[in-house]
Amino acid sequence: MITRRSRRTLFGAAAWLTGSGLAAGCAARRSAARPSAGTPPSGAASQPRAGGTLNVFMATNVGDLDIYRTGGQGTTVVAGHTLSRVIKFKTGADPAVTLNSDVEGDLALSWESPDATTWTFKLHPNARFHDIAPVNGHAVESEDIRQSLARELSIGGPGSSGLSMVDPTQIQTPAPDTVVFKLKNPTGAFTKALGVNTNPIYAREAGAGYDPSKTVIGSGPFILDSYTPDVAVVFKRNPAWFVASQPYIDVSRAAIIPDEAQQLAQFSAGNLDILTTGLNNLAAARRSNPRAQPLTSLQRSEIIFVGHMNLPESPFRDPRVRHAMSMAIDRDAVGKAVLGDPYAVGGLISPAFGKWALAPDQFGDAAKYFKYDPSGAKQLLAQAGGGEFFHSIYYPNNAYGTWFNTTVESVNSMFNAVGIRTHLIPLDYQKDFVASGKGVSFGNYPPDGLIVVNSGGYSTAEDWLVSNFTPGTPRNKSQVDDETLTSMVTRMVALVDEDARLKAVHEIDRYLADALYYIPGPYASIATLVQPRVKGYQYSVNVTETESYPRLWLDG
Repeated sequence: MITRRSRRTLFGAAAWLTGSGLAAGCAARRSAARPSAGTPPSGAASQPRAGGTLNVFMATNVGDLDIYRTGGQGTTVVAGHTLSRVIKFKTGADPAVTLNSDVEGDLALSWESPDATTWTFKLHPNARFHDIAPVNGHAVESEDIRQSLARELSIGGPGSSGLSMVDPTQIQTPAPDTVVFKLKNPTGAFTKALGVNTNPIYAREAGAGYDPSKTVIGSGPFILDSYTPDVAVVFKRNPAWFVASQPYIDVSRAAIIPDEAQQLAQFSAGNLDILTTGLNNLAAARRSNPRAQPLTSLQRSEIIFVGHMNLPESPFRDPRVRHAMSMAIDRDAVGKAVLGDPYAVGGLISPAFGKWALAPDQFGDAAKYFKYDPSGAKQLLAQAGGGEFFHSIYYPNNAYGTWFNTTVESVNSMFNAVGIRTHLIPLDYQKDFVASGKGVSFGNYPPDGLIVVNSGGYSTAEDWLVSNFTPGTPRNKSQVDDETLTSMVTRMVALVDEDARLKAVHEIDRYLADALYYIPGPYASIATLVQPRVKGYQYSVNVTETESYPRLWLDG
């Protein structure tokens, strides 16, 4: 239950399919999966120390607490602290550790599958939910997992498309510590589907015994203590967490700081322990904080420009218009001027996914759509009938920082220069853009409009494909229903052999390079700066609050 406190009291200072580990026709394989405390970086204290408050930040307010209904940033931070998943992703002091999307157990102690269709998970014997009514700290059992995922699939929320292989009527609970999934089709890396940040586990009472949109009760490392809008969300250590002795910290306090300059100022003043920032701000951040440890990687999120593929009157349905839009964007100019170095001019799948992502020069004839060519863009628009095509671009204002807003403004100017006469309409992120699943981000905008989304939260390239292009799912922002594409994605998901699946992903990527059901901008890098007093920090791209915060400790 959220306790709301005054401002004076508080204001003080995320696939699932990469690498199956199973070959076609494989025998059953077991994985022991007990999390470890991790390896501390150089200079860290030799032994973890208990206690203290970790000071972090988030850029938006929370909104709806139920991550099954909305994948908003604030909701994701709350879920990351408080909810466990069946599986989580491995982390490391080096960001490169995350590239392979390897997994370990969260609630799962071990798992096995003889054929990639039937999956059996053994649950951690000490996992319990928070001691909050009406759950009252009961053990996490197979029935909780069954009912939780069935609820998610019935809602059809942000993570449901990544669980399309799950038939909720075929989740079996032969024992309290054993859950068995009989999937609709073979899925070579089903474990990664369960590890995605939008697929945590709620208690069986959620939705019937209490409202998860207003009260959060999980089995994660932290318990929600209080929330003051525009100030902070505070989490306290879960003393009954099933990983012995963790978390080491007593409190995680997420200050709500939308402004990037304020984020840096608070970090430089010592009021924040961890700062995530775009590369264009890294130099200033390091000058102000020479002792902070920097960790740099490409973002797995991407800025995408999207229109309606589901409305006949939408200009976005014309491939010539989509191709022209892509050719109108000078991605190198935006990268150099706005995102900082290094940035990446990639294809559809973020280069942060390593071998799974193709570069534009691997797209064959479609490579021309990723090159800056305003003359070619104008010719295509003329062939499409001329006219203004679109009138408005809706985007979440100040939700991600100045780099996002400036990127949107820059691309809008490039559209205008080739004859796409759009004007920008900034929206409040929670109130209008997300609106608990009813906002602009979910398709509620005019046929002649476009939206801009900072699309992220994907753990693997395959999760990205399934989430973005499965008909009827909330992350399918263009609301495209392409039978050929759907067939290709369905076939890819069923492949157990990783090399075969990698080839299938590349085939889909080339198909999408020509179809362009959304228009990508350049890819930004992100830097994480960690204050010297933070020891044992583990880099994560999925759920930092579960995968990293419990393992770190504070020295001083």
